[in-house]
Formats: sequence, structure tokens, C-alpha cells
Amino acid sequence: MRRRWMSAILALTMALALTACGGSAKTDPGTSDQPSTSDENWAPKENVTMIVSYKAGSGTDNTARVLAAYAEKYIGKPVIIENLEGGSGSIGWTALSQAAPDGYTLGFINLPNFNATISEGLATYTVDSFAPICNHVTETSVVLVKEDSQFNTLEDLANAVNHALRESGYPERTLEEVCRFVGNGVGQLIHRALPASADGDEEAFQETLQAFKSYYARHNNDTTAPYDGIEALLERLYQAGVRQAIVSNKNDPNVKALTQDYFSRWIPLAVGEQEGVRRKPAPDTVLRVMKEWGCKPSEVLYVGDSDVDVDTARNAGVDCAAVCWGFRTEAELRAAGAQTIYHSPEALGKALLDGSIQ
Repeated sequence: MRRRWMSAILALTMALALTACGGSAKTDPGTSDQPSTSDENWAPKENVTMIVSYKAGSGTDNTARVLAAYAEKYIGKPVIIENLEGGSGSIGWTALSQAAPDGYTLGFINLPNFNATISEGLATYTVDSFAPICNHVTETSVVLVKEDSQFNTLEDLANAVNHALRESGYPERTLEEVCRFVGNGVGQLIHRALPASADGDEEAFQETLQAFKSYYARHNNDTTAPYDGIEALLERLYQAGVRQAIVSNKNDPNVKALTQDYFSRWIPLAVGEQEGVRRKPAPDTVLRVMKEWGCKPSEVLYVGDSDVDVDTARNAGVDCAAVCWGFRTEAELRAAGAQTIYHSPEALGKALLDGSIQ
């Protein structure tokens, strides 16, 4: 689930037009129309503008209009929505930061994108350019990363995501962004990749999801390749009689197709996202492999490269070996609770075959 904090805000030098959020200070008697930023009694004499940095009809716009309708009851004047879309929100927020300090211009901010425009150097404003009035929407947030994989599929995933976004008329994402978005199945991947303007738009989500699935089914191994040393590791384990399987949060048909293309000599069983099988970190995929092979938790070692994998192994009651040749560093894996970490397939294979894994 994504996190979305939407707050009604205004330029730092403006008035708090929503009286419920005012402070204790009063308007300076020498300024009849310009309130202080803590004036709880000031009332506008004309319509108030609320800048929304996304297009009319978007999730952010619809939420802002709900707030505006309630605000009118308290300030006694209409709140007029002005949509200034573009630049990932920065166009509207720039206009808000430059608005006259007269109390008649408010802004509605989507915090994740707002913070990103500042941290990525896309903004002339800073957090201090604005004073918050109230927090309007809060959603639970979980930061998740890429699920376990024995092959590097990130570029193919990014290409499929950006194809789907282009087809739906949305801006593309960088490889680094897609890397942050993966980890809990294609549905969550698309939810995270869609811009804030598509929040709550189920039609846009389904359209983009289907475009992704259709493209990825045809292009899921255009640039995919096993990590260096993986095939040699699998061969060593195969020759030693170690049974091997793949579990993934990717779509089950694609997982099976990739396994067949690259690892069929060594890996006979692959389980991906499908109906009736919960995504990792739920233990369902691991338990399905154990049931099919009739093995005990004490006979299983789970190998993964993310916090999701560490949690999955724990939930399945099996030992875990974390590896840092994927997308996460040793420090990140240890922060997730990993106890045993390997830096290369060679080191992992040696430990497996000589029984030195703790």
C-alpha cells in the first residue's frame, strides 16, 4: 500500500484561512485585511483560491474539492480550485510559493511528490516556503524492495512499466524508481509507478496493469541474464544432489517461463504469484515447495536478497542465507535481521557444500 499525505497548506507569509487550525496570536490592528499566520478569527472578504498541482478529475483534485466544500462552511466564501498541473506538481507549488501574502491563496500538497521535487533539485521552493494548516489524508505506508531472484530482470521490468505508462499517457519512471517499486507483485508495482494524478482511478490502474502484463509477457527476457557465477553455483549444487526451487512475487507464468529459459537443467520447480498463494513475505510459496517435495523446515535453506526474503524465511520457519550481489547492501540486509550474508555465488556454494552455513 502506498502512503499518501495530503495537506492543505499556504505560503509562509499568508494567513491561516481555516480557522480550526489557527494559533493564539491575533491580527495586527494596523493591518485590516492581512492576517497573521496564527490568526484564528480572520475571515476573507472575497473568494479564496486553492491551487491543486494535478489535473481536474484526478485523485488529488477530487480530494481537494471535498476539503474545499467543507472549508466554505467555515470561512463564509467559496473556495475556487485552480488546477496548475505539470512538473510532477512543481508548477503549482511554485505558483503557491510566489503568491501574494494576502490570505486568499491556499495550496493542496501531495507530500511524497512535493518532497521528491525538493530532494531531486526540481524546485525553487523549500519546505520552509510554506506553513501547514492541517493534514487532510493519511494512508498506511510500507517501504518494500525487490523479491528474491537468481536473475537480473530489472531492466525488462522497467521497460515494461514505461511502455505501459506511455500507453496510458503518463510520464515514465527511472530504473532506480522501478527498483524501489518492485517486491510485492505486479499490482503493487503498477500502483507505485502511476503518478499521483492517477490515485484512486481504478480504470487507469487496470488499463496500465493490462498494458504491462501484455508487454512483459512478450519481452520478459529481452535484457534478462543470470548474475555472474549463478549458473556455476547451480551446477555445483545439482551435482551434489541439492534440490533447488525458485519462489517469486512475479506473475507465475512469467516465473515459470524464465526458469524454463535459463535454469531448466537445474531447477525443476518454480512458484510465482497466483490465486490462492499469498505473496511473500507470507510463507505460502515456500510451504508449497516443501509440501511438494515432502521436506521438513530443518532441511530447507532460503536464499534471498531483500528484507522481504528475510521475513519470508522467518515466517516459513526455515534458515535464511542473504546475498548482497542483488539490489541491497549488506547494511540494509542486516538492518532487516539477516544473520548470514554472502557476497558472491562462489562463497555461498562453498558454505553450502562444506556445511559451514550457520
